[in-house]
Amino acid sequence: MMQSNKCEIRDKSCFGNSNKIPKNRICILTQPLPNIKGIDVHISNFIKMIEPLSSKLILITSNFPRDIHFKNNVLIENLSYTHKKNTITKIFMYVLVQLRMAYTLTKVQKDIDIIIFYLGGMSLVLPMIQAKILKKDIVLVVTGSGSKTAKKTYGKRIFGIGIILSYIIESLERINFHLADRIVVLSNNLVNDLGLSRYLHKIDFNCAISVDTSNFIMKHDVNQRENKIGYIGRISVEKGILNFAKSIPLIPKKYDQNDQKVNVL
Repeated sequence: MMQSNKCEIRDKSCFGNSNKIPKNRICILTQPLPNIKGIDVHISNFIKMIEPLSSKLILITSNFPRDIHFKNNVLIENLSYTHKKNTITKIFMYVLVQLRMAYTLTKVQKDIDIIIFYLGGMSLVLPMIQAKILKKDIVLVVTGSGSKTAKKTYGKRIFGIGIILSYIIESLERINFHLADRIVVLSNNLVNDLGLSRYLHKIDFNCAISVDTSNFIMKHDVNQRENKIGYIGRISVEKGILNFAKSIPLIPKKYDQNDQKVNVL
């Protein structure tokens, strides 16, 4: 168990070199996974990155594919969760699954030292409070803002409840920012975008991103490549697809138009 109340998981920044730091028992929490194909890839890659640093790793989530398997030291607590369309029912189910996550943390408390709140973890306030009660070291990985996504997704629909919902989520995020021992930010710009300046003393940058170099390798020198512009991601406003589309006509005219290729995957 770590002696300090400040979590010291670090890479060459944050998550550390597995050969140089003691292996901890780590728990990863995520929000209930949406019905989006491929979302589990993010979690799988994150687990593969964290697993060498841990003697035991527990994933607490919902709707994780049951046909995905990891090494023997990885345990998956896969809670059942049904996505609802009705907003009131959706809120009730979300509170309920958070209570179940908090209870699951209590069950496994003797097997974990560090708790990492990953995808959607910014609004998991009930498990966060329970983690604090259990006096575990807490790492909050900030991948985006659920409150901003809710505001753009719901807007003024459902009689203004969408706007109210975004403010509720923002309040939950603020509580979690305050309670976390370390905050991992994937982009420096998120500090200003999410108003995290007051937490700079416990923020680590760019250290929860993994790249499989067996699949992603440089085959051609940058100067020898075609001028291809690509977008890979979900076709939704919060992913910046509209900004991407608006930027296409702004390609510098010094390039030959026949030499430009735009791909959307």
